[in-house]
Amino acid sequence: MFCKILSVVLVEKVAYLQTHTQDTPSTLLRGVVRLALPSQLVVHAITVQLVGTAKTLWPGGTAPTYTLLNVVAEHWQKQTIVDCTLSVLERPISLIKGTHEFPFAIHLSNRLSESIECRYGRVSYKLHGEAHVKSMLPWPRQLHTKLPVELVRLPPTDCVPSFTNTVDDTTVVITLGSSHLRLGDVLLLTIATGAQQLTLSSLTVKLIERQKISTSSRCRLFSHQVTLFPDRCLDAPCPLEETMCISYPIPGKESLLLHASTTNSTMRVRHWLDIALLFLLPDNTTKEIKMYTPIMVVPNNVCDILPAYQLHSPRPTYECH
Repeated sequence: MFCKILSVVLVEKVAYLQTHTQDTPSTLLRGVVRLALPSQLVVHAITVQLVGTAKTLWPGGTAPTYTLLNVVAEHWQKQTIVDCTLSVLERPISLIKGTHEFPFAIHLSNRLSESIECRYGRVSYKLHGEAHVKSMLPWPRQLHTKLPVELVRLPPTDCVPSFTNTVDDTTVVITLGSSHLRLGDVLLLTIATGAQQLTLSSLTVKLIERQKISTSSRCRLFSHQVTLFPDRCLDAPCPLEETMCISYPIPGKESLLLHASTTNSTMRVRHWLDIALLFLLPDNTTKEIKMYTPIMVVPNNVCDILPAYQLHSPRPTYECH
């Protein structure tokens, strides 16, 4: 069975960035460079390189190019947003047969962009590992490996969005279950009317996504909305109890309709919730109230808290902005 000699393994599969921007790095990208040696070998040096690239489609207003076969050739504008190299092993060392691991840690600044995958833009990160080993030639032989890295922005810790309005002298409070939404998860909507009873004629919940893809001399705007449907059927008209909780499934990443929110300056994705309630009053008239609030959409694999890093991280370390 084939065994790869050089590989890079991360401690956490996802690196989390804080929502607030700080000059002091607060996130660690931790891992090990693993050498699986079939025999004794002399290793001269080991390095890891973190490379982040941003790509946008049709840069600077460039028109699509048509080839001889009348096929449109898409143009990408590529930009390197981070390129840092860390020396894991600097002095030659003789290693016996077996598996050897060399730990490393890279400090990530919150000013870095999260990983993005949209139709007209993407931001991706890769770890490149390289080992210089002794060979039969006068110069060392180089072993290479690479590993994709996913950076995710943590949701804010703000208070849960809430909206208050009055219908027929009755206070209606609409509260969301969380300050952010997860792709593939559910939105919990709570409607509280106190001791008074109201009749709800209709309830509409829409999730709006807006994308802004910018280049040096051109900007593209995309906007679409997804109507969310409750997990249970609501009769119309529906008498409201003192407190009613309704769950709305959120489409997943595979639906291609929604993307995670981003804070990137050239590839910005933002979301809003548009909630409309239509009440039927005793005199057979209707009154509509609306709640329009921005909300952050995060991938389904994001956690609410950062991993518990040790006070003394493994050496060597490198600060990456």
